Amino acid sequence: MSLGVEPDIVSSHSDWSNYKIICAPMLYVLQDGIGQKIYDFVHDGGQFMATYFTGYVNKDLLANLGGFPGDNLDKVFGLRSEEIDTLYPEDEVAVSILDKAGRTAHRIKVHDYQELLRDVNADVLARYDNDYMAGKPAITRNSLGKGHAYYIACRTNQHDIEFVYREILEYADIVYTKLPVGVEKHSRYADGIQYDFYLNVTEDTQTLSGIQGTDLLSDSEIDGSLNLERYQVAIIKH
Repeated sequence: MSLGVEPDIVSSHSDWSNYKIICAPMLYVLQDGIGQKIYDFVHDGGQFMATYFTGYVNKDLLANLGGFPGDNLDKVFGLRSEEIDTLYPEDEVAVSILDKAGRTAHRIKVHDYQELLRDVNADVLARYDNDYMAGKPAITRNSLGKGHAYYIACRTNQHDIEFVYREILEYADIVYTKLPVGVEKHSRYADGIQYDFYLNVTEDTQTLSGIQGTDLLSDSEIDGSLNLERYQVAIIKH
């Protein structure tokens, strides 16, 4: 939501043909055929993101044999999960987010879960910074056919891995808007016209850039910058 893109909630058995991006956090149970469905989705150009605890058991809750993630998803993500650890609240674990040259751009904190990956053939976007996993991959991106499969092997704050979501949206050619904290954007369409609803749910004035269109509530043209007072709503017609 911080990027102004509204998600749909779909199941493993839903029709994915109209989607460019699927995010499946902690997809612990794999129903029959879902591994192949994910493979086909990515191979045909989709962007798929999964996390720790992916593909551990089948529909009967029996462990997938041959390692995790099961059902041949290791080929989709280009890795295997060796083990998963739970972290105590006092544990201080971090990962280093890497730039395009493979150097540390910044560090983020990890809490609750961390997975040790092996046989990694995917591109490494972040590595564990300390503890016995130091230097091991923590966030990866694997190219498969026309698409990409992302794997987040640890639990972090969502805003700390926003760069992953931005990259996924860019690969999918989906326009997004970076919103200030406490501002929501919802889009609706009617008769070929797009209406963007911006809601400021904070007590502070918020300024959004890159906004174009007509504000229907104030009957004014917005060309670049939109100011929202506390709890103000704007409806922009394109």
